[in-house]
Amino acid sequence: MAMLSEKTKIIGRIGLILVAGFLTVSIAGYVVSRDAIHRDIREQALPLTGDNVYSEIQKDILRPVFISAQMANNTFLRDWILNGERDTTQIDRYLKEVMEENGAITSFLVSERTRKHYTAYGMLPSVREDEFRDKWYFRVRQMKEPYETNVDPDLATLDTMTIFINYRVMDYSGNFIGTTGVGLSLDIVKDIIDSYRERFRREVYFVDQQGMIMLAGKSMGQTQDSIRTHPGIRKIADAILNRNTIPTKLEYRENDAAGMINSRFIPELGWYLVVEERGSENIVEITRILWVNLAISAGVTLLVLALTLLVINRYQKRLEQTTEAIISSAATEMEHAREQQLFVSMVSHEFRTPLATIDASLQSLQRLVKDAPEDVLSRHRKIRRASEQLQGLIGNFLTEDRLKHPNVIHRMERVDIAGLLTRAAARVEWPDMVVEVGGLPPDITGDRELLGIAFTNLIDNAMKYSPYGGQIRIEGQTDGGYAEINVVDSGGGVRPEDMASIFTKYFRAEGSAVSGSGLGLFIVRQIIELHGGKVSAQSVFGQGLKITVRLPLRDENPVPEEG
Repeated sequence: MAMLSEKTKIIGRIGLILVAGFLTVSIAGYVVSRDAIHRDIREQALPLTGDNVYSEIQKDILRPVFISAQMANNTFLRDWILNGERDTTQIDRYLKEVMEENGAITSFLVSERTRKHYTAYGMLPSVREDEFRDKWYFRVRQMKEPYETNVDPDLATLDTMTIFINYRVMDYSGNFIGTTGVGLSLDIVKDIIDSYRERFRREVYFVDQQGMIMLAGKSMGQTQDSIRTHPGIRKIADAILNRNTIPTKLEYRENDAAGMINSRFIPELGWYLVVEERGSENIVEITRILWVNLAISAGVTLLVLALTLLVINRYQKRLEQTTEAIISSAATEMEHAREQQLFVSMVSHEFRTPLATIDASLQSLQRLVKDAPEDVLSRHRKIRRASEQLQGLIGNFLTEDRLKHPNVIHRMERVDIAGLLTRAAARVEWPDMVVEVGGLPPDITGDRELLGIAFTNLIDNAMKYSPYGGQIRIEGQTDGGYAEINVVDSGGGVRPEDMASIFTKYFRAEGSAVSGSGLGLFIVRQIIELHGGKVSAQSVFGQGLKITVRLPLRDENPVPEEG
C-alpha cells in the first residue's frame, strides 16, 4: 500500500508537472501569438489596408469630384448660362454626354438667374426656397467651399438614393451663377464598399465631420448613424474626427474584444475614411488551437504519463506537417487561379497588341510603297490580310468564349444599323465593295458591340472566299417589322450538301483551300439569335454565297432612350 501510495504521489507529481508545463507552454504561446498578430494588424496590416482602400477610392469614388470640377469650369457651360440659356437642347446634350461617358447615374445644372433645374433626363421643376427638396441648392449658394458631397434622393431617377457632387459655378468675374455636378447611385457605391470589405476582410465606411456614418457597405445595414453612439468607438470619436489627412491609428475595447481603427480625412469628399478591424480570424484560430492543445495534453497526460513528451513531440511534428501541406495546397490553388487570370490577360493584350502594331506598320508601309511594282504590292496585301485574319481569329475565339456567359448582352440601346454597316465596310480595304443600305430604318434595338462583331465577321467571310478584286455587295432594306441585311460575295459558293452546316461550330467545307477556324458564321448566328433575329444563306455552287440577316426593328422590352 505504501508503494502504491508512493507511485500515486509520483504519478500525481509528474502529472501536475506535465499539466503545469502544458498549460504554461500553451498559454504562453497563445499570448505571444495573439500579441504578435495584434501588433502586426495595428502597425502593418491595417495601415496598409487603409492605403489600399484610399487608392481604390481615388479611382472609384473621387473621380466624380474631378468630373464635377471640370463641368463647373467648362467655358461652354458658363457661356451658355451667361448668354441667356437660349438653346436648351445644347445643355441637355452636354449633360447626357457627361453622364454616359463617365458612368454616372445623373448629371445636372441649376441656373441662379432662372432657377431652372436641367438634368441629363430633361428639365425638372425650378428650384424654390420654400421647397424642402431644394434646400440643398440654397445651401450650396451660400457656402464658401467650391463644392459639397451630399446624399439625397434623386427626383430625376424616381428618388433613387444618390451621392451628389454639388459644385458652384462662377462667372469670369467670380460671381455665383449656378450649381452643377454628377451623381452616383448609392447602391453602386455600397457595392464598391462591400467589394473592399470582401477583398480586405475589414469594415470600411465613411463618416462626415459631425460623426454621422454617410456611406457603408450593405453588411453594416442602415447609415445616417453616429459613431458617437457606437459602443467602444464613441470613446475615440473625437480622435477620429481630427481633420488629419495623415492616417490615424486608434484602438478600443468592446465586450473584452479589441478593435482597431485606421482613419484619415479626405478633403475632396469632406468625409473621413474609416477602416475598422473588429477582431481577427487569426485570433479565433489560435484560440481554437489553444483549446485543442489543452485537451490533447490532458488526454495524453492521463493515458501515458511516461511517454507524454514523446507523444506530444510526434503530434506536434505531425501537426506542423499537416499545416505545411495545407498551406502548400492553398498556395498551389492560388497560383493556378493567378495563372488563369494571367492567361486571359495575355490573350486579350499580349496577342492583340503585336498584331495591331504589325497592321499599323503595314498601313504606313503601304503609303510609302504605293508606287512599287505589283508583285511587291501583292505580297504586302497578303501580309496585311494574314495579319487581319489572325486578329479576327483571336477575336472570334474570345467572342465565342464570351457568348458562353449568360449575361453576354451588356447594354441594349438604339443602334444606327446603316452607320454600323458602313463603318464596318470602311475599315477594310477591298477594291470593289458596294454598300447600299439607304433602305434600312434609322435605328434598331441591340447591343452595338456584338452587332458590330457579327457584321465584321460577315464582311470578313465574304472577302475570304471572294477572289481579290471581285465584287462584294452589302444591301439593306426594311421588310415588314424587320431590318434585312444581305451580304453577297463573288466566290465559288457552297455545295448543296454543305449548306445546312455552314453556321455550325468549327465547320469547314471539305477540300476548302481557304484557312479559318470555322467560328465566324457560327458567331454571327449566335449574336443574331440573341437579338431575336434570324440568319440564312443561299448559294448556287460556283456563283457565290448570299447571307441574309433579319433583325426585329423593336424588341419586346426595349430600353427607353435616355434624356
